[in-house]
Amino acid sequence: METNSTGSYLLDSDKLQLLDLQTLRTMTFARFGETLIKTVPTDSIQEAVSEALNDPASFDEWVRCVAAELLLAQAVQSEMKVEDLGDFARIKPFGEESPALEEIWDLQVATSLIPINASPYPVLAQIWLVKDPKNRIKSDHRKGWTTASSWLEEHASEFKFFTVISEESRFNIEGPSWQLAAALALKCISEKDPKVILSLATEWLITGKAKGNTVHWIDLGNKTELQKIPGFSRKWMIPHENWQKLSPTFHSENEGRIALVTDLTTAWNHLSGTGTLEEPDRANWPEPEKVEAFHGLVSLVIRPMIASILLTQPRLVCLWKSGQSEKYAIIVKSVLEELKLKGYLPANLTVDIKEISSNSLKNAEQALRDYKLNLPYHKIILFNITGGNMIMKWAVSNMASQNPQIWLIYKDVDHPSLQYMRLRAKGNQFTTSPIKPDKFFCSLKKWDLFFQAADPKDTPEKILNEIFNSEH
Repeated sequence: METNSTGSYLLDSDKLQLLDLQTLRTMTFARFGETLIKTVPTDSIQEAVSEALNDPASFDEWVRCVAAELLLAQAVQSEMKVEDLGDFARIKPFGEESPALEEIWDLQVATSLIPINASPYPVLAQIWLVKDPKNRIKSDHRKGWTTASSWLEEHASEFKFFTVISEESRFNIEGPSWQLAAALALKCISEKDPKVILSLATEWLITGKAKGNTVHWIDLGNKTELQKIPGFSRKWMIPHENWQKLSPTFHSENEGRIALVTDLTTAWNHLSGTGTLEEPDRANWPEPEKVEAFHGLVSLVIRPMIASILLTQPRLVCLWKSGQSEKYAIIVKSVLEELKLKGYLPANLTVDIKEISSNSLKNAEQALRDYKLNLPYHKIILFNITGGNMIMKWAVSNMASQNPQIWLIYKDVDHPSLQYMRLRAKGNQFTTSPIKPDKFFCSLKKWDLFFQAADPKDTPEKILNEIFNSEH
């Protein structure tokens, strides 16, 4: 990733003229990485900044912040080597009682900015996670943060935890509201995506408690007053449970810059801007012996349902119907039974018809749970979601999000080919890929008959007659 060292306010002595230490700290936190510095400032720039600030403590803070920006540049694929750092190699970007830049230059890092509720005004803090698998760094800042030690032991035992706070005199932080930011930093390092590492560091202000995959309510206090910082333009990521506590003024002043999240998956999607991921390769239908069961939401679009069953040759088919779609479930079952008798489907095929709610998401999910979709780890459940309404599809999607062995398959009925789409949970989000047979497990030739427009006049006899008459 290219970073740009020109234009940074940190390198413009005129913009730093006579800034007091606290104003400088607030500015460097709020605008951290705004124009990322990827090379050590020249001696002439350092001299000009020192004269402009006219205060040794402020200049020391400027040096620390430049070191932190150099470290971030390294995290997003800077080409600098540790020997290029010069005197900056010995600077401690996280303040005293922390490692020098040269000690962590080759380690993976990620950082996030969080708001801290304080009196009389809120303050900003950077949290840094440093992956240290060989335990080279002997201590970090976790002792100053309640719950930090237990969280790191559970989620990030190979990591060191550092913090830098805009109010220098503050160092003990109460509560769990830093956990969402830490969880996202942890995932950034795991994913090794420089664009997302940079986005987390420079674009967001994040607060929220994270437990498992769930993001919980926290006490906002006066944190939202941080938007009053001059030049502050970061986006906010806040637990959805807090939305009623946000004032109309806050909403209006931050329109388009507030992400309300309920879980880490949603938070990551906001951060990465990716959502569902597209897998690069076309998927093949699984071998029949790997398919534990085939499920399908039944509606008028029944021919693609029958085709997908023929393509997978399952031993168990469960057709999920609501009151209005029962007649279509009966048609599908009748066609499948006839195809079994003629040898086109396994002789031991069982076809069930089950009821699913079309107007209650909770009841629809419960029906699926009652069916016990658990299965051996090496088996797959295929769930055709071409039919059904949105309530049914959401219920199936919620189940699939908890089990990567459930493959959702969908057929665009306007597309005449045998290509379906496969969706499955992978980590914290869904992936999608086209799925098309590389082999056929039955000898039917006129597959295009299954992908015609839905016909309300379809009957078992009509479908079977078209299939078998076309074979001659």
